Amino acid sequence: MATRTGSNQSGRTDVKHPKLRGRSSLPIFTNRPMTHQHQPTGSGKMPYRTCKRCHASQPLDSFPINNTLASGILRKHTCNTCRSHQSKVRARLHRENPKPESLDCPICDRHVTGSRDIVLDHDLDTDEFRGFTCNDCNNGMGKFNDSIDMLNRAITYLKETT
Repeated sequence: MATRTGSNQSGRTDVKHPKLRGRSSLPIFTNRPMTHQHQPTGSGKMPYRTCKRCHASQPLDSFPINNTLASGILRKHTCNTCRSHQSKVRARLHRENPKPESLDCPICDRHVTGSRDIVLDHDLDTDEFRGFTCNDCNNGMGKFNDSIDMLNRAITYLKETT
């Protein structure tokens, strides 16, 4: 977790974080426009965010750091509790379902080899193993929240516009 090192001359609080090794510390907040991810509240209280998995509103420090930018610290959209649960689920599924050395992706039909390109796919609601896909297709399904309705709307959009 980031450690506060005090205020600099501009009154901003600086943070030293392991991702910043070898670089000077960045301000948590600057005078630049901020996104909802790292905007402080006017009352001085810790800002809150809603977890995209459990839908609970929690303090920002319950969400791990995703990236640090000059405009502030960006945080992941799932809380530490949900991320820990999903990590345990993935570990169990990997133990129960050994990764193949090669794969013909069931979605894009591309032949894939290498452990980084073959990924375990599972249902995030039921924690059930669905199979193995290529990394690109798994990321694509994740971008559509594994929603058949959203994917069908994307298909309709593509059919109507191409």
